[in-house]
Amino acid sequence: MIPLLLLLPFFLLALAFQRHLLFPAPKRNAVLSGRHHAIMPIVLATAAGKLHGYYARPHAESTSPPRGLIYFNGRREHPTSIFRSLAQLPGHHVFCFRYPGLGFALRKPCEAQMIEISLAAFDAFSAHASIRPEQMTVAGRSLGSGLAVNVAAQRKPASLILISPFDRLANVLSRRFPLIAERFLKDKYDTVDVVSEVVCPCLLIVGEADDTIPATISRRLFAGWQGELSVVALAASGHQGILKRRDVHELLGSFVARG
Repeated sequence: MIPLLLLLPFFLLALAFQRHLLFPAPKRNAVLSGRHHAIMPIVLATAAGKLHGYYARPHAESTSPPRGLIYFNGRREHPTSIFRSLAQLPGHHVFCFRYPGLGFALRKPCEAQMIEISLAAFDAFSAHASIRPEQMTVAGRSLGSGLAVNVAAQRKPASLILISPFDRLANVLSRRFPLIAERFLKDKYDTVDVVSEVVCPCLLIVGEADDTIPATISRRLFAGWQGELSVVALAASGHQGILKRRDVHELLGSFVARG
C-alpha cells in the first residue's frame, strides 16, 4: 500500500502534464545544409497563426509541375531531421516546422488544435511554394504520424510516408505507463479510425527491434486498409536513428519519385 501511495503524486502529475510529456522541447541537432537545396528559416502566416519552420528549396526543379514534401516529426525529434534525406530528394521542395507550445509553455494545443495547425501548415506551404496539393507528399514519424495521417485523409496528397507510426496512442503509452488507462488521456490520436479516408499510396517503414512503438503496433494501423501499401521492415533498427540511415533515404527518394 505504501509504495502505491508514494507513486500517486507522480501518477497525478503525469495526468495533469501529459501534453507537456507528449510535446517537450526538441533536441538541438538541426540539419541546416544540403548540396541540392537552399535551407532557410521561414515564418508562414496560416489560418491557425504564424508557424516557424524550415524550407529546403531545390536549386533546380526536377519535375514540372513542382513537387513538395511536408514532414511531421516525432517526439523530441528536431523537425529538420528529414533534411538528412535531401540528397535523395534533389528536386523536391521540403518543409518542416516547430509545433507550437513546445517546451515549458503553460498552454499546449489539444489534439484538435494540432490537427488544425497541421492542415494549415500544409495549405500555407502548398500556397507559398506554388505546389498543388496533389503534388505534395505527407510524411510523419512516430508521434508525428498521427498528424500526417489526418492531413493525408483531408488533403488528398500524392503519397503518404509513415515511419514508426502507431494505430492508437493509448497502445503505445500503456506499454510504458500501464497505470494510465485510455479514459484518462486528454488526446487520443486514434489514427486507425482515420486511415480509411486516405486514398493515396502509402509507404510504411518500421524497425523490427523497435521497443517504443513495436512493428506490430505500426502494422495494425493498416490492418483493414484497402489502398496501395509498401511495407519495409528494418531488421536491426530500433526506434531512434532511422532517419540517419542511407537506405531509408533511398527508400524515401525512390517512393516519391514514382509519381
